[in-house]
Amino acid sequence: MSLFTNVPLTETICLLFDYNLEICIPKHYLKEPLLRCILNVQFKFNDGFYRQTDGVAMGSPLGPLLSDCFMANLENSALRPVIEKFHFYKRYMDDTFIICEDMDLNEILNIFDNFHPSIQFTLEAEANHELHFLGVRLNRMPDGYLQRSMYRKPTWNGQYTNFHSWDPLSRKKNLIHSLSSRIKRICSNDTINEELFNLQQTLIKNGYPPRFVDSNLTPGLHQEKASTVQKKTLFMNMEFKGFIAAEILNKRISKSLNKIFYAAKLRIIFSSQPTILGCVKDKPSLWATSMYIFKFTCS
Repeated sequence: MSLFTNVPLTETICLLFDYNLEICIPKHYLKEPLLRCILNVQFKFNDGFYRQTDGVAMGSPLGPLLSDCFMANLENSALRPVIEKFHFYKRYMDDTFIICEDMDLNEILNIFDNFHPSIQFTLEAEANHELHFLGVRLNRMPDGYLQRSMYRKPTWNGQYTNFHSWDPLSRKKNLIHSLSSRIKRICSNDTINEELFNLQQTLIKNGYPPRFVDSNLTPGLHQEKASTVQKKTLFMNMEFKGFIAAEILNKRISKSLNKIFYAAKLRIIFSSQPTILGCVKDKPSLWATSMYIFKFTCS
């Protein structure tokens, strides 16, 4: 089940304020507006208005924080005796990786499910010395070595932004950079070359010229970057008016910025209208968005 939409909000907020938080605002002044923010989420669907009664709203900035706090409290209290029996236990949000032996997996699942009525877990066990976790394929070798490679879901079809699409060239370069960097972070040394070859073939099928792919692969996949002071990233949103205009504009603005503010790194985000969200989301009527005055009375 989804963790975010099943987190008991009132219980989680109370857990947060039970800790000795070093904040200058009195807890009772902070707790009430926080509850008002997360317990009064309203949304519109099919011309009807609804209010989410419990659970964190998807996309809420507080979602990851509250979900992690709730799971951490379970791990440090009710689940602690069980976790201490494992050889290895690590969690990333709602995905948990466990190494154990001589234990009934279904029994472990029942123990985890019975600790809180709002949270239910699912289990994926190792099969044929192989396990998939967060996009990583883990293969346990006979000598105990864990071989790491890319895992793609059965629904993956290899489709990325086509090279001939109406999209800035910088995005297509960044696509290759990000995919090859992901291979570097995930794969072990004995699988990197194979995964790079698979990436090249996939991009070629999406219309990318082989030379363009090779020239934009992340260099030094086996080398760690030297430690340097990071530049401050500045974001600028502009309307996309074509490849040539975007390249010229990006170069000129970046060059001008580097002369006066060398510690900054400019990131221009080009966008075009309309977006997919605007086509599928319910559009509020004119009377619902104009001629209104919003008022909040403090007690």
